[in-house]
Amino acid sequence: MGRAFSVTIALVLFSAGTRCNLSKEYSVEEPAGTTQSDATNVKEKLPGESQNKDVATENKFSKFWEQNNFLLRLRTTGGGFNKCTWFRRDNSNSSGVTLTVCTFFPNNGYGREYHTKFWELGDNDSMTLQDNGDITIKRLLYHHPEGTCGVVSYQVFMNADGTLKEDFEAECDDNDYETNPDRCNGTRCTPVDKAEDEYLCKDNTHYELLVNAKRMTDVPEQCNTTYAKYIGKRRENKNDDLEGCTCICDKPTQYKGPQSSV
Repeated sequence: MGRAFSVTIALVLFSAGTRCNLSKEYSVEEPAGTTQSDATNVKEKLPGESQNKDVATENKFSKFWEQNNFLLRLRTTGGGFNKCTWFRRDNSNSSGVTLTVCTFFPNNGYGREYHTKFWELGDNDSMTLQDNGDITIKRLLYHHPEGTCGVVSYQVFMNADGTLKEDFEAECDDNDYETNPDRCNGTRCTPVDKAEDEYLCKDNTHYELLVNAKRMTDVPEQCNTTYAKYIGKRRENKNDDLEGCTCICDKPTQYKGPQSSV
């Protein structure tokens, strides 16, 4: 009985691992309410940001996602971290990529999808998400030639009115500037529409190490060293235990993970 159960677990994990490494195209509709032009127009208002449609096809993020359907967020300096969280590529074209964020819970044997969003490709190897007035810009700093892993920076620009803008800017006193130079360097809040009292206020720059299922327990050294170079002494969140971690987030599996004796 025990041997049969072990074989069942092995088959389930083998099947899951195989699926996580597939490179076929998923086919889903682009989420309602997302437009490429909206993200482009707002992004152009940010300091140092521009969007050149002619270079979108040269974007290294596009190539990185062509090589992968699933990428695990192995390590990150950002908050809101759940272990075994994946980005699933549902669709992609020359304009952008549609990604679903999902987390698998090995102890419970199921995964949960959180949201599906369209990211627009831009220049400087970036992709941009506009969501409820906020802007998130991700840049691919390095990716392995085989596409097995990549190092990404990302920064969120939060939508704010005049009152919230004052609160954001009040944080950038001398003490906060020393601990948060990313968000307090230069102009923190940029006007989007002065008539509507609308601004975008930048948060700190964060970094994440993405890896596919083939190399999640054996990350190529260049990805590790590049990620370490960028984060410096920043605190980070990471996956300490990958046992049972799989990208299957759309239905329960037979694998229940380690069982409690209680």
